[in-house]
Amino acid sequence: MKKILLSLALIGLTLASATSATRAFFTDQKVLGDNTFSSGNISIDVLKNPTEVYSYDSAVWSQSGIYPGWNDGVGETQVFTPFILKNTGSLPLKYKVSLLDQTDANVSANTDLLSELRFYVKFDGVVVDSDATFADAQSLLASHALNSHLAAGSSESLAEIAPYLPTTAVSGENGTVKFDIQVDSRQLDAADF
Repeated sequence: MKKILLSLALIGLTLASATSATRAFFTDQKVLGDNTFSSGNISIDVLKNPTEVYSYDSAVWSQSGIYPGWNDGVGETQVFTPFILKNTGSLPLKYKVSLLDQTDANVSANTDLLSELRFYVKFDGVVVDSDATFADAQSLLASHALNSHLAAGSSESLAEIAPYLPTTAVSGENGTVKFDIQVDSRQLDAADF
């Protein structure tokens, strides 16, 4: 009896295998291809502002031979270099402008001149201080830090910083002051909207 049951089980198993092996199914398939994720980028350029009329042709300035009450020949006693910031990246960004002292502090004439220099500081074309010390100008720029947004592909005028030597200056003869105007940027995040 065991042999008969075993034979029947084997026959049933063989029939089941043959039936499923010959069975046909209709099928279909769709591919949603070319799914791509790419990151954006943050990139900035600082350019000469072509809409402003000043006697300097570069976004970086250099002037020698200044003295108290110095005049550049066009009626200005300060060295203005207007420039614009352009977002050349693909993401909106926040930016800030910093004033970094690069003066050789080992030369007393340099530190004297730095202490005598005054700065005009403008935001959006409005003078916020016309007699700022270097430290005051740094503070003004820091208070304006990362409050400015710039969309991808757009540009705008930056804060203008113009150093000058007032007529009341009494020291700094033969001094040289160097400073960098630094622009830092970062991407906007959800908290910025």
